[in-house]
Amino acid sequence: NPQDPGLGMQEILQYEAVRLFVDRAVAARPDFTVTAGNLAAVIQICQRLDGIPLAIELAAARVRLLQVEQIAARLDDRFRLLTGGNRAALPRQQTLQAMIDWSHNLLTGPEQTLLRRLSVFAGGWTLEAAEAVSAASHIGQFDGFRRNTRIQGFPLSGGVSPHDILDLLAQLIDKSLVMVEELDGKIRYRFLETIRQYAHEKLLEAGEGDAVRNRHLEFFSKLAEEGERRLDGPEQVAWRQRLETDYDNLRAALQWAVQNNTEATLQLAGTMAYIWFRLGYYTEGRPWLEEILAQPWALGRTAARAKALQFLGNLQWAQGDLARSRAPLEESISIWRELAASSVPTAYNRGLASALCYLTLAEAVPSTYEQARVHGSESVTLWREIGDKYGLALSLRILANVPMNQGDYAEARQLLEESLALFRDAGDIRGQGIAMTGLSNLAEWQGDITAMRSWSGKALDMRHQTGDKWGEASLLSALGRTDLYEGNYERARGVLKKSLSLALELGNQPMVARALLSLGQAAVSLGDHERALAHITESLPALHDPRNPNALVFCVVVLAAAATLRGQPLQAVRLCGAADALFKTIHTPFIHYWRAENDRTASALRAQLEETVFAIAWAEGQAMSLDQAVAYALEDAPID
Repeated sequence: NPQDPGLGMQEILQYEAVRLFVDRAVAARPDFTVTAGNLAAVIQICQRLDGIPLAIELAAARVRLLQVEQIAARLDDRFRLLTGGNRAALPRQQTLQAMIDWSHNLLTGPEQTLLRRLSVFAGGWTLEAAEAVSAASHIGQFDGFRRNTRIQGFPLSGGVSPHDILDLLAQLIDKSLVMVEELDGKIRYRFLETIRQYAHEKLLEAGEGDAVRNRHLEFFSKLAEEGERRLDGPEQVAWRQRLETDYDNLRAALQWAVQNNTEATLQLAGTMAYIWFRLGYYTEGRPWLEEILAQPWALGRTAARAKALQFLGNLQWAQGDLARSRAPLEESISIWRELAASSVPTAYNRGLASALCYLTLAEAVPSTYEQARVHGSESVTLWREIGDKYGLALSLRILANVPMNQGDYAEARQLLEESLALFRDAGDIRGQGIAMTGLSNLAEWQGDITAMRSWSGKALDMRHQTGDKWGEASLLSALGRTDLYEGNYERARGVLKKSLSLALELGNQPMVARALLSLGQAAVSLGDHERALAHITESLPALHDPRNPNALVFCVVVLAAAATLRGQPLQAVRLCGAADALFKTIHTPFIHYWRAENDRTASALRAQLEETVFAIAWAEGQAMSLDQAVAYALEDAPID
């Protein structure tokens, strides 16, 4: 794979497709060279042209007129690009077009029909999908979807019956127009991208584009709905893989649905929102939901809107945007209550219980603990009435955050242990990992580092099995902190870097900031005050949350230690004094560790300075507010 980050330029230039492009580009423009700046575009061209030698040669010839980056950007219309844009030219002047035309003209009528209809698939397809989308006698299974879709183009006449699909696929494979591959023990089919674009043009020319794309939307709407149900059960690992494999098709289905502006779009968006949440596609999902929910046709007080709003709030929470996540969750709850009041309540209690559960999560910060307890308790009560083990287990886990934050460890443990038992009964691997993460947090609060490491390790394994990147990032951070507590600073740094990488991928800024904070502590402990200062400075914007200021106090502790290392003992004493005073105003996880770190720094400084000098600087620090302490820590103070 030429995109392997471990490969250097010379190694990449040895790949046959890349070497062919460069040779032909130099022939077309003798001064052409591959540079660090255009290498990525060269790789993209070779990959997107599927390594087809003729296509690569034609693309390389274009360097006379275009930069490599421009060629890569124009490949979506590759036939026009590679033939000079003259669609009326003689076949020998349209070499790539002529080559594929020749293959296409050798196909039977049914083969041509199937070829063009398969072009709606993105990233490949199964035999089942091909039969549902391409066969003329297909009967749709989504009556509600059809009623709500403006383009009523589902019927397809002639050419292919469901029983013909397998034989026709085999013929297309034999003629090298369709590729077959085995993924996770299942057979899938795909086009080379060049063939797919050609076939799609034929689909549009045949006037079947709307009908086949609606079929595709039908099929993948059904797949998404089934996947949403299966992601929380014993088959969740297999279903996660299936949804990942067909993710390009799910995305393409939603893109087509949005163009139709229908209630079905909102229903699919709500289903996709849960998939985004579970697959960790937060950055992609949020803009989709925000755009869809703002459309005039999506403003009705419906169950579909309530569900989509809830998962918008979930995605915002998952990225650490707690302040923004509350508004869509509260609107979702309001709609569910309205629907329950005007109809049979039990029909809407499931949606209400779920939205209350996630609002509890968003409210689990010091300023809203009591609201979180009220909403979490209502969610638990509703799930018990419904008899849903998964929903009840998740709500118990989330509700446990409240007593844990308030120091009632016995109640927190009771809730967490009941949650874990329910997840086990349901056979939910990810759920067990979620409950174990809570038990790890509880052990950290109580200073039981051995139990913290044990629970974190078990939880990480379970969340890794289910591809839960958010859980992995959080647990790697916990294991990194465990190493810090145990004095394994080099190992802590390695683990925390992995957590930071995942958090950046997810776009969760508070998680990024917490990893940076712990990396800052590791750097101080390793005597690297410059790196510590860089990590803390980078973390501050995301940690500066007025509703939950606790982490900023820890920053002050790290900055005090860094000031000591860089020869500023008076600044360090003032920061230690400020942290000591601020500790009395907060209650938060692992406070005992940070207090011990602060006391250790202060003791070393007390031994270094005269008692009077120390006492004055300490008192000055004790009088500082949190914001004043942070600002002072970042000042370019002269060496004391």
